[in-house]
Amino acid sequence: FTDEASPNRVLLVGGGSSADWPEQQVLAFDPRSKKFSSLSSCLPLRLRNHCVCSVGGFLFVIGGEEVKEGDEDGKKSVTTATTNQVWRYDPRFDCWEQVESMLERRAQFTCCVVDDVIYVTGGQHTRQDTDTHTSVASVEFYDMTTRAWRRGATMPRPLYGHASTVLDNSIYVVHGSNHEFLQWDLKSRVWEKRASMSIARFSHRLATAHGYIYALLGMYEPFCDIERYDSQSDHWARLRPLLIGSFNYGMVSTPSGNLLVFGGRRWSDGQEVIMKSIHISIPMQIIPHTLYVACRVQRANCSLRRSPPVETLTLLKYNQ
Repeated sequence: FTDEASPNRVLLVGGGSSADWPEQQVLAFDPRSKKFSSLSSCLPLRLRNHCVCSVGGFLFVIGGEEVKEGDEDGKKSVTTATTNQVWRYDPRFDCWEQVESMLERRAQFTCCVVDDVIYVTGGQHTRQDTDTHTSVASVEFYDMTTRAWRRGATMPRPLYGHASTVLDNSIYVVHGSNHEFLQWDLKSRVWEKRASMSIARFSHRLATAHGYIYALLGMYEPFCDIERYDSQSDHWARLRPLLIGSFNYGMVSTPSGNLLVFGGRRWSDGQEVIMKSIHISIPMQIIPHTLYVACRVQRANCSLRRSPPVETLTLLKYNQ
């Protein structure tokens, strides 16, 4: 996510080279210099399938699955438990503070920020008595002024592994496994159905840029197509694919409207491979011609060519 206090800085929380043992180190990426640095203060716990956002100059790390090292029958093991904890990072003092927990434990959920209020939707948690997963349709919101979580309008059905974004003071949620696309108007506080996507997706990403909503790759997809949603016409347009082929990546929309895609995993020779690349996707409507730029930092060689505009996103790739 972008750091609200430093809009030219992107912070990466969690992830790492192992899906079973996420990192506690927080990385900062500067899109201008294309360089990473580490925060001196680490996340207090190991998390996966959590959410992060920036409000009022603070970083919030919300929910997810806490990963711990256990000892079962004399053998080391990794255990996970869904949490409702919320941690706040204050960049002024480089410190973490645990704030009020969510009303429910959640993992594989989404969070959005509208007018300095954090909204979380759906997700799933593990029942401690049966060790089974239960998905939820509930919505909560956290107001910075009251510093408390409150319940919002419940979604029409339970969702997890979905994606959400904000456009024109409405929260949009899409769950690709059944193509369903929902809009929550924060004025009417009512969930309404909108035009469905044409591609079934799970654990995908949504982002808003220049008045459109973009839906990018989910898990285990046989294609890399992108869809773009126009809220004025309530219509999805199929765009040409970004040939990344990754999933479980991080993505954020910058103040300039570019989409930054970090890392992720992809299939190679029947195995999942961790990716370290950074992709900067530029929506086509902000440039008169589509620009294709290929660059490797190690060699500092770049090539540039112009072509007529096409229905796609331009891709700028940096290999770390």
